[in-house]
Amino acid sequence: MRSDPNLRMHPNDTNNMKRIIHKELSYKITGLCFQAHKKLGRFCREKQYADKLEELFKQAGISYKREVDLGDLFPESPKGNRADFLIENKILLDAKAKKFITKDDYNQMQRYLRAADFDLGLVVNFRNTYLKPKRVLNSSYSGHSDINSDNSYRPLGFTLLEVMISLGIVAIILVAFIGIQILVRQSYQFSFNTYVTVNRANSVTEQLVRTIRRARAADNGAYALEVFNDQELAFYADIDNDSQAERVRYFLEGEELKRGVIEPTGFPVTYPSENEAVKVMTEYVRNGSDPVFYYYNRDWPTDTTNNPLPLAQRLNETQFIQVFFKINVNPDRPEGEFVLSPYVQLRNLKDNL
Repeated sequence: MRSDPNLRMHPNDTNNMKRIIHKELSYKITGLCFQAHKKLGRFCREKQYADKLEELFKQAGISYKREVDLGDLFPESPKGNRADFLIENKILLDAKAKKFITKDDYNQMQRYLRAADFDLGLVVNFRNTYLKPKRVLNSSYSGHSDINSDNSYRPLGFTLLEVMISLGIVAIILVAFIGIQILVRQSYQFSFNTYVTVNRANSVTEQLVRTIRRARAADNGAYALEVFNDQELAFYADIDNDSQAERVRYFLEGEELKRGVIEPTGFPVTYPSENEAVKVMTEYVRNGSDPVFYYYNRDWPTDTTNNPLPLAQRLNETQFIQVFFKINVNPDRPEGEFVLSPYVQLRNLKDNL
């Protein structure tokens, strides 16, 4: 067995103690996965996440092997079992970028673990809004557990001294518990607010991307893109499936992302600015002076010299738009910052006006 046998419960252990498998190393790996997810967001390819993890492993001084064919390392393992990473010769890691982790993904990791005779594998789906690395234990070892327990025998009954000691311990725990309640409550409130805000911002971003993708010429013949500033984007699209193109405007005002919609009216068709209906889409957008919208020509990402496009070239050359939000409920806590940065191609634009 290549992993540390001291971290596995042995059937003859008199204390019947189950310990967390590779606790410190797996926690360290999980922390690096969170860093990669925070840096890249949730819309990259699996290879980009693997590249970032490799960079972080090197920085952290963690030894690893990438794109490991277990059959090459261990002759007794069948060919074709290929894991994304073998870390410290103890833990297998598979990086995913898909909507859901399936039963097949778990079965695949179980197959890897049995083939290489390892204890622990991690399946990490970077597409999740909130990263939840999955621990997969080798099912060949019935003693595995991630729960600490102690079922050692003790005689029935308590002496007076035991009762007094127990009450003293309970009192100390109770005082400590009360002492940290304020910090726990504040931390919970911050985490909950962050969850709600980021979840809403993510939903708004997905809606924004879908709407931009449908940009088309206005019903009065105006070009699809009308305003293309760093923090304001106005265009025409049928957002309510009524076969009419509405004028849609997204703009950052302070720390609020807002959307304004003008329905077409009259004949010939006009879009009166006084008819714009504006509502707040999401809050706590901490971009400051940084752009919310970046514009790219048809040669991006090959052409890095002319991209992102300057203002003068955006009308004629824009084919891709990147939406970029920095979300943080509390700017005094930078660890709570979450970045959303999807790209969208404008399908209905002509190359030249």
